[in-house]
Amino acid sequence: MLPKYHALAAVAAALPLCHAGWSAASLTAFTGAAVLIDVDHYLGYVWATGDFSLRNAYSYHRERYRRPRRWRFRPRWPSLKFEQGRALHALPVIALVFLLSLRLSPLRPLAWGFLFHRLQDELFRSFD
Repeated sequence: MLPKYHALAAVAAALPLCHAGWSAASLTAFTGAAVLIDVDHYLGYVWATGDFSLRNAYSYHRERYRRPRRWRFRPRWPSLKFEQGRALHALPVIALVFLLSLRLSPLRPLAWGFLFHRLQDELFRSFD
């Protein structure tokens, strides 16, 4: 899923959270985490190619994840492994952030933002 769609979905999800009493800082952390978790795509690109160009990294990942869409819903089990270029998306990493947020409450909106992003990715992968 492209970052602009993650951003739109995160802002839409932040509206009910605002009404639920989340602070502005928590809403910002949630929205930021839901979008900026994709920094691992860029870092993976830099690691693999040695190229620091953000434009080239964006083009590379846009082509890598492009596939024909027939929009058939085929749910799959989420991957539990670390995928190349998606280390922050791994469920063990997200679980670790949730565990840390039990002790460090400022991490809670980040953990929810990471999980929200991962759920969007899994839903996107369910359509082919």
